Amino acid sequence: MSQKEENLEKVSGSLISGGQEENWDEKTPEGRKVGIPESQKEASEDREGTPEAQEDLDRRCGQILEEVWAEYRLSPSTPFPRPVVWLSGAPGSGKGVNAGHVRRALGLSAEPVVISELLQSQDSRSRIDHGDLVDDLSVIRASLGALLRAKKGEGLLMDGYPRSLLQAKFLHRLAEKWQSLGAKALQFRMLVFSVDEATSLERQLSRGRKAMAHNQEVRRTGKGVLREVRPTDIDETLARRRYHTFLQETDAALRYLQSTGMPFVEIDSRGPFDVVQKRIEQKLRLWVSNP
Repeated sequence: MSQKEENLEKVSGSLISGGQEENWDEKTPEGRKVGIPESQKEASEDREGTPEAQEDLDRRCGQILEEVWAEYRLSPSTPFPRPVVWLSGAPGSGKGVNAGHVRRALGLSAEPVVISELLQSQDSRSRIDHGDLVDDLSVIRASLGALLRAKKGEGLLMDGYPRSLLQAKFLHRLAEKWQSLGAKALQFRMLVFSVDEATSLERQLSRGRKAMAHNQEVRRTGKGVLREVRPTDIDETLARRRYHTFLQETDAALRYLQSTGMPFVEIDSRGPFDVVQKRIEQKLRLWVSNP
């Protein structure tokens, strides 16, 4: 066992097309809210809602758009996947578990792209391990690179974007610029898995325990492949921080994209696996019938 994993084991002892389909703040039958608590939402809006902050954000977004437009030599003839389905959701909401089913439900042949797996710099991995967000430019570059490497003419599922309001605005500005140049409209769609905090923590920590048990068995028998053990999956404080970061940073991004008219579907991902899969099939029927 590596020193890193020994440390992780010690820490673990502290144990944890379109239209809105559901209300993000809708209460569950048990009375718990799936979305961001109103007190946290108001605090986030206070920070982001000042005219100065919005001007700075829009300016930075425009700078990044021009930078990557030149860097990747984008033009109206650049082939983009059709459709691009952006997949987002809180940690533990089942994005990875359900990504394959989403792909099949939409008839996408390409494997899903997991944005976090593209971010391998030391700084990026450190931020991810601590439950923080990676800087916007790194995420945007990684996402664009994946889109441009995709097979021409195929749709693509992008897991883990957007994570911030700037990333969401970049997506909208990119689509606007594309159309302003007379190109065929980019086919972007937004799919969100929602889950409450208690379920998120339970799933994150359960994933960590299972990964560690699996690794112990692999070392004992010498058979199998070791799994990654994420610090946020074995430390309740980090797991909770990761969930709150999603609520405080990503909720605004999702609400912004929804307000732009981008096809938007939200799915309650609580409950048994087969029940969630049925919800996915029901909610995505409209996208399949209206490509």
